[in-house]
Amino acid sequence: MKSIFLILTLLTLVCCSPAGEPKPANLLSEDQMTRIMMDVHLAEAQVENAGLPLDSGEAVFRKMQQQIFKKHGVKEADFNTSYQYYLRNLNGLDKIYEKIIDSLTVRETLLKAQPPKQ
Repeated sequence: MKSIFLILTLLTLVCCSPAGEPKPANLLSEDQMTRIMMDVHLAEAQVENAGLPLDSGEAVFRKMQQQIFKKHGVKEADFNTSYQYYLRNLNGLDKIYEKIIDSLTVRETLLKAQPPKQ
C-alpha cells in the first residue's frame, strides 16, 4: 500500500512539474549563467583551499560573490531567479554544467602544460 502511494505521489509530482514554465523577464542566458557560475565555483575552490575557519570562509566567499556579480554586471536577485529557473528546467542546467566542465578541463590542461615556476 505504501509503495502504491509513493508511486502515485511521484507521478503527481512529475505530471505537475513546470515543464512549460514561462521564463522570468530577468532570466540570464545560459552563456551568462555559465560564465558567472564558473567564476563562483572557482571562488568556492579558492576559499576552500585557503583553509579558513567556516565563518571567515563564508564572509570571504560572500565578498567574492558580490565582486563576481559586479564584474558580470548582474544583480544578485537576477542571478538567483535565473538559477532557480534553471534548477526547475534541468536541460538548461545540464547544458550550463557541460560548458563549465569543458572550460575547466581546458584550463586544467593549459595549466599542466606550463613549465613549473621557480
